[in-house]
Amino acid sequence: MPGVIIDDAELLQDSVLSPAQRWQIRTNQNGAFNRTLTVCDMASNGTGPGSSTAPSIDLSVYGTRISLVGRPTADLRMNYTVDGSSVRPAILNTSQSAIGKDGVVIWNLDLQTPTSHRVRILPVAGSLFLDYLSYVPSSGSPSIRDTVSVDDRDPQVKYSGTWTNSEDFSTPAGFPFNTTVSRTTTAGSSFRFNFTGSTLGVFGLQRPVAGTLSASYQIDNEAPEDRVHFNGSQSIEDRWSLSSPLYTKDLVPGSHMVTVTVKEVTGSQEFVFDYMTFEATSGTRFISPSPSTSPNGRDSTSSSGSRFNIGAIVGSIIAFMLVAYVVRWMCRRRTVYTPQPVSNNNNNQSYYLETTQVTTAYVPAYSGQQTYTGQQAYTGQANRQDSWQPPPPPYVPPAPQEGPLQPQGSGWQPPSAPPPMPSPQPWQPNTAGEVSIPEPAPAVWHQPHVDAQPQIGGSPPTGPAPPQSPPPPSLLPLMPQPPPPAASVLNAHAPPRSPPPPQAREAGPRSESPEFEEVPLEQLGLAPNPASNTTTRPNEPGGGPPPPSGNVPGPAAGGLSGGQDPGPRS
Repeated sequence: MPGVIIDDAELLQDSVLSPAQRWQIRTNQNGAFNRTLTVCDMASNGTGPGSSTAPSIDLSVYGTRISLVGRPTADLRMNYTVDGSSVRPAILNTSQSAIGKDGVVIWNLDLQTPTSHRVRILPVAGSLFLDYLSYVPSSGSPSIRDTVSVDDRDPQVKYSGTWTNSEDFSTPAGFPFNTTVSRTTTAGSSFRFNFTGSTLGVFGLQRPVAGTLSASYQIDNEAPEDRVHFNGSQSIEDRWSLSSPLYTKDLVPGSHMVTVTVKEVTGSQEFVFDYMTFEATSGTRFISPSPSTSPNGRDSTSSSGSRFNIGAIVGSIIAFMLVAYVVRWMCRRRTVYTPQPVSNNNNNQSYYLETTQVTTAYVPAYSGQQTYTGQQAYTGQANRQDSWQPPPPPYVPPAPQEGPLQPQGSGWQPPSAPPPMPSPQPWQPNTAGEVSIPEPAPAVWHQPHVDAQPQIGGSPPTGPAPPQSPPPPSLLPLMPQPPPPAASVLNAHAPPRSPPPPQAREAGPRSESPEFEEVPLEQLGLAPNPASNTTTRPNEPGGGPPPPSGNVPGPAAGGLSGGQDPGPRS
């Protein structure tokens, strides 16, 4: 991944290496970055002022990983401090396979927090051959004029053609950058890289063996520039040169694309690409910054016993939020409607009704007897566990229930919870005479039409009286009950029928009812009065005996009551 490289010559110039008298720079070093190495020999104090001061490397970085790259020696010893901490011994890579080789990562330091840190490196013994320091910026944006390095395995490098990726690559002279290279022996193979910066450099490995090798380098849409690396006249040596500059160019700061194409490969030659560098500008950004792997994977030292993988944490949070969103979306799709429970007052059972608007035909108010069954009626569709279904519209209330007439004082009780009704006026009977009331017989409530009714005072009947609705149950105990007609009045052979719903009737001639027969008045104890053209009872003026004292119940609806004029008789 991209990182920042600080060359040893730049470190010495910026007084990062102090005192200067204890550090010596060497040039023309094959295999070193920019062909320079800076050496600190603890066995030699040097000359001049400050030569007796202990050498140190003081570096302030805003990053997460620091690597010291150079040529290790067997007797090298160093200590370090981070942000003013106590002095700690550095664990160095001084293995036998790394001694005296270039490009070796001598020491790694993984920082715990991605903030600004001040690191001090203190050589203690032996000789330190320093090539460069590298670090990974924690913010993803390097400082202006920093040298940014891009490894051949960076995902932003796009390859085309035939390439071989070599891991843990090494040579007798040393190790390539991050120990990886990309090689090809096929002409026409290429790679490209987009970046924002200036001063581009392409580096690789070269070996003067038999054959020719050339490539073209193109910046943006400019004309390609050809470079001949070996023309076939070179001295044959089986020796690798590390960090060889294949192409360099100063560019105007901005966004650029470099394209490298292999033109010619013959003999034993091969094109080996190692890394690129460019100078950072204000628009330089790292797409995927992360600590780079140790070039030789030998040794590293961490300031903390544990490391946090920030990428894994961020990825876990994003995955959790995505799963929570999907679960919430699915729940909202399944929750469409939740019906409300309805409780039944009788059996304390609850069930759900899906409220649905129902339109029914208009039914006029019923003026007859009201009934109350103690149950509530529900309109709507029952739940799936209930088999109740409402009647289809239009809905017609059932006919009122009426019980048989009972004689006065029989203990008849109306249905529970009757509606309140006003108290009736007491009936005043005519006590002029007594009426012999036969023993009542059970009968079903009817509204019979008879040809003749007894007259209790008044003018002759002029016509049938309009039917009256039966009194409510609450008034039955208070109103006088009429004597039931004799068994001979009713047609005993006619089967009882349920009373029809009350209907308004117009005055007019009365139809003959097939349920009743003509009975002579003499059989009813009534005698006609020729003088007044009326029918009287015995003991009445012009008739039979007077009625008994007390409350004499009047006839039922459709009959005669005391003090009423039946009207002219038809």
